[in-house]
Amino acid sequence: GMLMSYLNWKDVAVVVARLRFFFFFFCHFFFNDTATTEIYTLSLHDALPIWVSIVCIRPFSGYGEDQELDYPVPAIAMRAAKKEDPFEVWGSGKQGRDFVHIDDIIDLIEILMDNVNDGSAYNIGSGKLTSFLELIDVFASFAGYKPTIKPLLDKPVGVHSRYCDMSLVREKFGWMPKISLEEGMRRVYEAAKKRMND
Repeated sequence: GMLMSYLNWKDVAVVVARLRFFFFFFCHFFFNDTATTEIYTLSLHDALPIWVSIVCIRPFSGYGEDQELDYPVPAIAMRAAKKEDPFEVWGSGKQGRDFVHIDDIIDLIEILMDNVNDGSAYNIGSGKLTSFLELIDVFASFAGYKPTIKPLLDKPVGVHSRYCDMSLVREKFGWMPKISLEEGMRRVYEAAKKRMND
């Protein structure tokens, strides 16, 4: 899948480019112990030769048109395209995530690869919290209907909310996501419709 199904690596991805090695530690897999992961990244920077560049990136909830249906965003898009009603949501649906399109993630990764070599950490996200209820509303509006929401309170929901502070990236690189939530989700919805009709 595209970029290992949107940064779903379990440990460390090593990218070889410009005769340098870039180690990406996906700290969101270690959100209970992020500090330890970042200390390890900095330790690697100190231990490796000077020509080895290291950056620690923390991508949040990546999504895109080619993502598999076992991920929440494309699954919700497909169910909206089929006009599911009532629309089931795990938990209350009020739990939120920081959704960022894969194209924006790759864009910022390239910037960080070109500009960071000291092992420091950077978030990749929109800096905005969107609940799953809001996400359902977006997709349902594309489909032209208003479903009844059916909360499944016995299902696992993860943390209530997770979104990032993008001020460091904004201040250092002037970077913000280029793809709005509505534009990105419309792309996913159109891909879901095409997949449904194929």
